[in-house]
Amino acid sequence: MDLELTETYQEIISQTIAWEEAIKVVRHSTPSFHTQWKRGHVTNAIFTVCGSTYYLSLSAASFFQEMKGIPSRAATAGEPYL
Repeated sequence: MDLELTETYQEIISQTIAWEEAIKVVRHSTPSFHTQWKRGHVTNAIFTVCGSTYYLSLSAASFFQEMKGIPSRAATAGEPYL
């Protein structure tokens, strides 16, 4: 099997491009989370994820809440939509 022809491989190697685009979107959104956070306007945080990273997001939300004192929780990517 040629690994480079698999969908999984293609998804993995495209992650740097996807993350670069996501960072651009976040940086250019108005108002940005960082700006709102600095101004003290962030009252809650939701860590959204898909698949097995949900368990990591549970830890991240708990850690973020403990460190920043901002109520935080983890949610699967479909939950906010519902």
